[in-house]
Amino acid sequence: MVSKKNIPHIENVRTVAVIDNGSTFVLISTDLPTEGKPCFYLYDTLHSKLGVKLPFTHFERVIFQLLNVAPTQLYPNSWAFVRAFELLCEDLGKAPTLGVFFWFFTIKKTNKVGWTSLSSRPKRKLFKPFLKSYKSFKTRFFRVAPIDSGPNLLVDRAG
Repeated sequence: MVSKKNIPHIENVRTVAVIDNGSTFVLISTDLPTEGKPCFYLYDTLHSKLGVKLPFTHFERVIFQLLNVAPTQLYPNSWAFVRAFELLCEDLGKAPTLGVFFWFFTIKKTNKVGWTSLSSRPKRKLFKPFLKSYKSFKTRFFRVAPIDSGPNLLVDRAG
C-alpha cells in the first residue's frame, strides 16, 4: 500500500511516500539526505508502470546477486521480464528458478556505463518487451531508505 503523508519529525522533507509492507515502513524521497543511513535508488517507472514493490522478492534479490547489479543498473524492460516471469510461475503454481529463467533470457552488460539488460534468447521468446524503447526514465528516480530497523530490502538472511 502506498500513501503520501507529511512526516513532521523529519526536517526538510515536505511529502514522502510510505510503503507499509506489514511490519516495516520505508521512507521514499527524492530530496531526503541519507545522513549515513543505507539507501538505494529506484526509477519511478519501476513502481508506476511495472508494479515493482518493496521489499524485493527473493527471486529479484537472487537476480541482483547473480548479475552483481544494483536495482538501477538493470534496464526497465529487463525488470519487466523478471516480474512477468515471476507472475507466470505464480500462475503455474511453480517457484521461479534461475535455470528456467536463463533458458529463456540472456545477459547483456554494458561495461562502459555499468548497465545490464536481459534479452530473449533466439527462438525462445517467452515475452515481448514492455516497451520497444524507454525514454527519459533515467531522470525520474527516488531514494529509498529505512525509517526504522527492519528487514533489509536488498539482501535476505543468506546474504
